[in-house]
Amino acid sequence: MEINKEKIIVIKNLNVKYGLKQQPIIKNFNLEIKSGDHLAIIGP
Repeated sequence: MEINKEKIIVIKNLNVKYGLKQQPIIKNFNLEIKSGDHLAIIGP
């Protein structure tokens, strides 16, 4: 059985600044999520 894993979400070179900080807290973030992939975002 072949599963077609097409790209469904793609993030390229994401930069995020928080508040008044000048430096990004996330810099050049890349993410590719395909159909059938599992993703967990955890934190405090």
